[in-house]
Amino acid sequence: MFPVVDTSPLADRYMARMAGLGFIGDNQCLIHENYGSYCFIGTIVTTAVLEIDTPSTRECIHCRRCKEICPGRCFDGKNYDYRLCKSYLTQKKGDLSSEEIRIIRKTPYIFGCDECQRVCAHNRTPAPTPIPEFRQNLLTRLDIAAVAAMTNKEFKEAYGKRAFAWRGKKILIRNDGYIKSTPED
Repeated sequence: MFPVVDTSPLADRYMARMAGLGFIGDNQCLIHENYGSYCFIGTIVTTAVLEIDTPSTRECIHCRRCKEICPGRCFDGKNYDYRLCKSYLTQKKGDLSSEEIRIIRKTPYIFGCDECQRVCAHNRTPAPTPIPEFRQNLLTRLDIAAVAAMTNKEFKEAYGKRAFAWRGKKILIRNDGYIKSTPED
């Protein structure tokens, strides 16, 4: 039932749920009681003996907002197909199919999507992060022409610590081209 689509060898969301950190929403995000789905998951592997946590008993309210807003229509009843997720497609290497390009064109974002998180009822009033680094140096726009003019080394120096940089600049330029082109292009 729980799809593993992260690149981690560990099922982070499943382990976070089992550790009592939240529950899994219909959008397959971990939903924390205070932060909604706006949270990061980290894993520590240890041999220390720790007290066993109790999994969360809360559940998604199944309001269907995520299903209705999803550009790729990832949700089909109780199933979730990550291969139709715009966030997944904007990170996928290589050429994309015409259907995948159509999904990318549905919103102006060249990396990621988060439409399901934006409308999620569990994200109505998320607590602000207490971690200052997550509130500083926010980047809301990217000059794709400037990125295209950079060498790979310059791109890595300028953006290497940003989440969107892990696939490199070619993916961002490709996605921007898909969004700016018309279906006939």
